[in-house]
Amino acid sequence: MKHILIATDFSPAARCATRYGTKLAAQLNAKVSLVSAYETLPIPVTDDPDVITVDDGQDVVMQQLREEAELYALPESPRIEVYSGKGATAKAILQIAGECSADLIITGMREHGKEFRRLFGRAVTGLANKTTIPLLVVPEGTRYIAPTNIVIANDFVPEMEIGIPPFLRWLAREIKSNLTIIRFLGNRAAEVIETVDYSNNLQPISGVISPLEEQPSNGHTKDMLIDYLAEHHSNLLAMSVHHQSLADRWLAGSPSRDIIFETRVPFLLLPEDGRCNGVGYAD
Repeated sequence: MKHILIATDFSPAARCATRYGTKLAAQLNAKVSLVSAYETLPIPVTDDPDVITVDDGQDVVMQQLREEAELYALPESPRIEVYSGKGATAKAILQIAGECSADLIITGMREHGKEFRRLFGRAVTGLANKTTIPLLVVPEGTRYIAPTNIVIANDFVPEMEIGIPPFLRWLAREIKSNLTIIRFLGNRAAEVIETVDYSNNLQPISGVISPLEEQPSNGHTKDMLIDYLAEHHSNLLAMSVHHQSLADRWLAGSPSRDIIFETRVPFLLLPEDGRCNGVGYAD
């Protein structure tokens, strides 16, 4: 991995993501950049209807970014670069990510799911719905632990064979992670159809056709995943995203949309049509 882009709004949740991202970058020997979005607003200067628009917002944001970069820089790590984007948050972040050839975008998530959904759900949903770059969402309060125990949750698609996305293959090799793949036929825990565990050399070590022996009382996929992550001390949840149906599936209550507001471990969305920016992820 060459370049990690961390999106921030300078909130405690965003700073948690910045700490996580800089430490992950140091472990992967990756470059780090910070980005924040701003919007200019018309300011009335008299009682007349005329208004002026000022770009002071950019100067303020850039100063905050420089202070954050200095605060979270790690010893013996490259200098953190900073970028500001004008406009809606998701659009501005994705534009800068494309221009600087980022390999991973990291963003934070507030501790209270309802508050996050009300205030920031649109921005994260926008990123997830449009990005062609892997997106990592870090819940507020997360302490950095190398992702050595990764769970991959996939919706079952009949024509697709179970597999490990190239980005995760590369990440697992770099960090020597163990992987567990869980595939769901629907939104009920009883409809889990397959789990396969891989050692850190990506060789299958076990496979189970479900339903799983233990299920949450309400049988929901979301709750089964949360219970599984806690019981197995998992430190990263990953899910592939099929863009052609993402919006419809999220509105219908897809496990991916539910879990992003509830999980207490970092959540990695892998776009189906993702690009690698020249990094050697593929076998």
